Amino acid sequence: MPKDKDLKKLVRARMAKTGEGYSTARLRLAGPTVSRGALPQSTSTDLEAPPAPAIYQVRIALSDIAPAIWRRLLVPADTSLAQLHHIIQAAFGWWDYHLHQYIVDERYFGDPDPAFADELPPMTDEREASLRDIAGAKEIVYEYDFGDCWRHIIDIESVAVAPEAGMRYPACTGGARSRPPEDCGGVSGYEELLQVLADPRHEEYASMKTWVGKKFAPERFDLAATNRALQKVRREPRRSRSKGEDRGLIIH
Repeated sequence: MPKDKDLKKLVRARMAKTGEGYSTARLRLAGPTVSRGALPQSTSTDLEAPPAPAIYQVRIALSDIAPAIWRRLLVPADTSLAQLHHIIQAAFGWWDYHLHQYIVDERYFGDPDPAFADELPPMTDEREASLRDIAGAKEIVYEYDFGDCWRHIIDIESVAVAPEAGMRYPACTGGARSRPPEDCGGVSGYEELLQVLADPRHEEYASMKTWVGKKFAPERFDLAATNRALQKVRREPRRSRSKGEDRGLIIH
């Protein structure tokens, strides 16, 4: 900006040429005056928020069960696989009592535990990979409970969902059926359980009915309840792993 003395000369020259008043001519040449100690007003560019991450539409279904038990979710692309673990648990209503892992085109991701290093295949830390990183995979499997072996097939249906203002992610947009009871013996045990519950005259009907509880309804899916569960999954800021801190989601 010109010195004050030079600026005045330029302002007067402009006034003579354009017929503008002093204030207008000065504003055209030097911009608005900022008083001493005052802060300049932020422009719209200054206030622009960083771009929101892309939203992926993901369908997750339990393998080898018919009719299918599935959930359709909207999940930010930068969600880590550690975070996705908590999302899947909430969406299906699992209790997170057992170990889990991802199998992505024969590559394993999970929470490495030295105690099981000799029993499990080499594993990449699930906190180091995001949903975006595996979007091009041919097959994505999330396996929960190595005893019952609940295999969830993850199908990324779209990588171009536009985030909506005011929408909270992750979110569930659809689904079908309740997940099997924990520790029911995997797919074969679940099928046997359904056969027993379908026959009140079966000798194990009373004991099985008591075990699963009165609220168990295999054909029920509650979208509102699923989204309430997902709202309890809060994204945690990334923190230094060197301090031994997790960088996933926490459930309240």
